[in-house]
Amino acid sequence: STQSTGLTSSSMAEAEPESMPGLFVGESDGMEGCTLVIPSVSTGNVGQLAVDLLVNTLQAGRAGCIDTQHVLPLVGCGAYHGDARQMVTAIDVYHCPDKKLVFVQQRSPLIKGHVDQFVSDLSGWIRQSQFERVLLLSSANAAFRIDSELAGSQLGYACNPLCQHKSGMESILQEAGFIPLRTDEASWVNKHSFSSQLLDQMNQISIPAAAAVSMCYEGDNVPHAFGLARAVSQLLGLAEEAEWKAPPAWTHIQGEPLPRHLRTSGMY
Repeated sequence: STQSTGLTSSSMAEAEPESMPGLFVGESDGMEGCTLVIPSVSTGNVGQLAVDLLVNTLQAGRAGCIDTQHVLPLVGCGAYHGDARQMVTAIDVYHCPDKKLVFVQQRSPLIKGHVDQFVSDLSGWIRQSQFERVLLLSSANAAFRIDSELAGSQLGYACNPLCQHKSGMESILQEAGFIPLRTDEASWVNKHSFSSQLLDQMNQISIPAAAAVSMCYEGDNVPHAFGLARAVSQLLGLAEEAEWKAPPAWTHIQGEPLPRHLRTSGMY
């Protein structure tokens, strides 16, 4: 079973000596000018599941981790195909150099009251790394839809002014099937949420940023993850994948299978 533990920069630096001082511990070569894809812990964990699909299918290599006290500690191994002994932590960073993509995977929720400081720390690393743009993968409760939103695309987006007016990113979002989220209320992206604060911070440091949002309910959200991953793949200009590869970590994503004798005895 996965055992939670605290990780410090000093202990991680021993295993990964080429470290960027500060929040990120790992190998940062080649990240400049990349697109950063990062999930938000939200309804059904769709953003995190979509990142799992993208990292595993593209075989992005682990570059390091985000060393922070603002999330609950976690450590494990064998999340993706490849080395089953590869360590995973609460927030890991994966790099796909040939596609100029960097993925952050967050596996543990933010501690209540720590959003502001975490966003500030994360923004400092993003600025230091000189990412070209930031794409946040998130989800929202479909119960907040109005009548006109019940049919059609269930993928929405919100973006900062730089994304809207200078980068051309908004038009690419629309071409990929995303629709603008309503901005007259806080149902989708609350102004105090991680997503909203990150978009605002990116605007302050002159980096185009957008949140790609899947509208869904809690439950079996694997289909929503595939849908979001496919749309993000189109958005990023990636070649159509012949086969999306679900990671080994999904083996019992809905829990352990039912014992066979329960089926044969007529209970299910």
